[in-house]
Amino acid sequence: MRMWVCGLLLWGMSFAASAGNLGYDYLDLAYSKQSNDYGFSGGDGYRLGGDWDIGGGFLVEGSYQHNRFEQTIGIVIPPFQPELTLDDYRLGVGYRLPLGERVELVSLLGYGANSTKYERPGISVTQSDHTPWLAVGVRAEVADALEVDAALEHDNSALEFKRAPSGVIYMRQDARENVISLAARYHSAGPFSAGLEYRHGNQNGSREWLASARWDF
Repeated sequence: MRMWVCGLLLWGMSFAASAGNLGYDYLDLAYSKQSNDYGFSGGDGYRLGGDWDIGGGFLVEGSYQHNRFEQTIGIVIPPFQPELTLDDYRLGVGYRLPLGERVELVSLLGYGANSTKYERPGISVTQSDHTPWLAVGVRAEVADALEVDAALEHDNSALEFKRAPSGVIYMRQDARENVISLAARYHSAGPFSAGLEYRHGNQNGSREWLASARWDF
C-alpha cells in the first residue's frame, strides 16, 4: 500500500509543463555483470530496453533482461556444474517533471514478471512471480555531452536466497527489494550514446554493473 501511495503522490506533482533537453525516445542495449553473496559466479547477461515519449510529459518504458550464473559452492564437478538463469520482463508508464533547465524528476509505475531457473543433472527448479514496481529518479545534464542519473527502485518479486539450519540454500522469487542506481552517460554529436551504471540491492548483497549503447530516435 505504501508503494502505491508514494507513486500517487509523485504522480500528483505532474501538473508542471515539460521542459529540458533530455530525450525519452530511445533503444538501449546493455551488457550486464551481476554478483551476490551466495556462491554463484558468472552473472553475465544482457538487457534490452527503451523509452517512448507519448507526449505531455508522459512516457512508456519496457525492458527484457537475461543473466546466467554458475554455482561455485559445495562439491562441483564440471560439466555437471549447476546453473542459475534469471529472466526479467518489465513494462511501465511514467512522468517527467522538470526541476530546472537541465534537471528532471522521473517517476515510474509498472508491472514486472521475473523467472529464475536452477538446473543441474536430474534436477530443474523454476521460481517465478509478477508484481508492480515503482522507481523514482533524477536525470541531469551536467555538461553539453554528459548526463548523470540517480534512482531508487522498489520491487516485490526479487530473488532471495535463504540458508536452512542444515546448511542447504534454497530460493524464493517473491522477496521485497530496494535498489539504488547511479549512472553516467556520454552523448555523441549523433544519435548514439554510451553509458555506465551501477546498481546495488538489499537482497543477497546483489550488485550489478551495466555498460550500454543507446540509440535516440
